[in-house]
Amino acid sequence: MYAPSCVILGDAAHAVTPVFGQGANSALESCLVLDKALTAANGDLDALPKKFSDSRLADAHALYELDRKAYSFFRRKGPFDPDFVQLLAHVILGTVLSKIVPFLYGPKPALLQLGSGIPYSQITAAVARDAKLAVVLGVALVLLLIAKLLRLF
Repeated sequence: MYAPSCVILGDAAHAVTPVFGQGANSALESCLVLDKALTAANGDLDALPKKFSDSRLADAHALYELDRKAYSFFRRKGPFDPDFVQLLAHVILGTVLSKIVPFLYGPKPALLQLGSGIPYSQITAAVARDAKLAVVLGVALVLLLIAKLLRLF
């Protein structure tokens, strides 16, 4: 996201589809990160591009991942497209868990808090975590049903 004497921001650095409406939000967030990097650089403008890129790159990649997964709804290969199912699992499971155990899960799924200041990398991690949890719960449910059918439980 940089060259020796410049940085790139917004769509030049991380273009996204309009699915989540995060183009302007992410560009403004990049401006805030650049402002912090300028302050931290203390006049050392040669170090600025790398410092900015180091502090923004993970979230730029995470934003791309979220956008790619969200766009999967429109390029869906079928109702069980893994990317779309991950987002759906995060939203559904996260909504349920935020109602049942808000003290463990939080107020609502991270994906539903886009634009609230939660870094995109944390949102991506929450989506992946909840997708794994959904698989574990699904397997447990299937095993429970099999045990019930076989009268083992």
